[in-house]
Amino acid sequence: MPRFHTVTSPNPGYDPDPDSASYDPERFITKDVPFTAAEEAARDAEAAAALAAKPMEGWKAEMAKTDKDMPRWLEDHIEAAHGGVAGNAFQQSAYDVKKTVRARRPV
Repeated sequence: MPRFHTVTSPNPGYDPDPDSASYDPERFITKDVPFTAAEEAARDAEAAAALAAKPMEGWKAEMAKTDKDMPRWLEDHIEAAHGGVAGNAFQQSAYDVKKTVRARRPV
């Protein structure tokens, strides 16, 4: 299905009614101009990029939800200084959840 640009230009034959203060649709000429092949290709590439970004955006949102229980600096500290073993069960659970979500990162 072809896509179109809507082009609007002033109507040279327009004769405004001086008593009318409202918008008059006859003031402009509007027509649909089909995309060129290059514009179609560019629009298809934009759509493909948007679809490809959706899994990453979902993963980022999921990672952001885990930040309240385990911020990145604490995750790095537990990994570097304690070999992945947290000081208590709550932190260990949050750390394990964070690592599980991080492992599901889309490429």
